[in-house]
Amino acid sequence: MKRSVALPVIVALLLVAAVLIVYALKGGGTAGPGGTLLGSNDQSALASRFPLHDAVARGDLERVKQLLATGVDVNALLPAGGAELPGGGAIGGATPLVLAAASPSTEMVRTLIVGGAKVDAAAADGTTPLLAAVRGGPVSTVQVLAPESSIDARDQAGQSAAMVAVQTGQPEKLILLLNEGAAVESATADGTTLLGLAASSPANQEVTKVLLEAGARVDAADARGVTPLMKAAARDDVQKVFLLLDAGASANARDAAGKSVLDYARTQSGVKRVESIQVLVSAGAM
Repeated sequence: MKRSVALPVIVALLLVAAVLIVYALKGGGTAGPGGTLLGSNDQSALASRFPLHDAVARGDLERVKQLLATGVDVNALLPAGGAELPGGGAIGGATPLVLAAASPSTEMVRTLIVGGAKVDAAAADGTTPLLAAVRGGPVSTVQVLAPESSIDARDQAGQSAAMVAVQTGQPEKLILLLNEGAAVESATADGTTLLGLAASSPANQEVTKVLLEAGARVDAADARGVTPLMKAAARDDVQKVFLLLDAGASANARDAAGKSVLDYARTQSGVKRVESIQVLVSAGAM
């Protein structure tokens, strides 16, 4: 009796082991090398159903050219859901151009556009090729896409390409976007302008310089009346405090609740902003 019970158990265990071995041999979804955008299992699925996406994801420019020559749909959409693009943004519902824009290959982007790719076709989360390029592609790709794109288009999270460039500290890309007409006073849902985003983010001060040189209003406040200088002071970002004061920011502005710039500098989450306080006081803040 014991043997008759043990045999089925042993067989079941062997079957489970076999399944696990097969899964491991297939790669288990591990991301591929060399800048590949998708894991091995993802690519296996794409290869048959979406050959152009697959060729783009593998960085195979020659295969992309071959497929375009056969008349493959250059604007085909992946199903909703899926993996992530480098730098953020889902590839679910994406065209091949969205994938290419986040890759290192600007030539791939040019090839797809010449082949009829729609420059503003967005993924399921609203990521356009331009947004993908700002998040994860090279400056040269932004240079190609910006003149042809809806420059201030936003994803479902309300992010524009310029906002991403500011928050990630990419002045070269920001300059390209502004030169192509990106609104320097564009703002988030709570009224934070690009300059406010620059002041409140850990991004380097170069984007702040770019925005000020482009004419951003130095005291533009958000819905709570918080100015860029208040945001920079709260972070004790002395370099940005200097830049904003030099551009004419009011050292004595108050938010909607009556808090002054010095209030933001003195205490934020219990931490004293000593350097910013000294700079603001020397600038006449009270």
